[in-house]
Amino acid sequence: HSMIFKKAHMLFGQLQESLAQINNTQYTTPIETLDGATIGQHTRHVVEHFQCLVKSITSGKVNYDDRIRDLALESNILSSIEAIEVVKKDMDHPDFELNVMQDFIKSDLPMGAIKSSYYREVLYNIDHLVHHQALLKIGLLELKPTMHMSEHFGYADATIKYKKHVHAELPSS
Repeated sequence: HSMIFKKAHMLFGQLQESLAQINNTQYTTPIETLDGATIGQHTRHVVEHFQCLVKSITSGKVNYDDRIRDLALESNILSSIEAIEVVKKDMDHPDFELNVMQDFIKSDLPMGAIKSSYYREVLYNIDHLVHHQALLKIGLLELKPTMHMSEHFGYADATIKYKKHVHAELPSS
């Protein structure tokens, strides 16, 4: 199961490399194609999802609606890069059962919880991070068209595999 943590570390590393190529002004600039959102807001969002999950190691429950929404993470690149380092360091943990809490389901379920596991939630957060990387890629390239990033930035493993398969089957011209 260390593979899921390696994947999360790799994705966060790609994000850190991309963030290191822009300045705080770019990080906080509203991007029209992202409905006015900023790189900082998307970064804060994914970091705080992982922070919520890391907290579940001691609490046995995770509520992604209960994020801090730390403005320092969305306004300061270095704060985000440091927060990512802490998450990378703290996330590696053996699997355990946990309860997923969400504000909108509290009235529908006894105790307002859905049973899950730590590894399942790590996988969810990896998928969530990839989804936001795809959005971040659009924003980053709009801000800085010369930006260098991994060719796989913002693509799920299944998409990467599919694209390789399709490319391999295309007739050469």
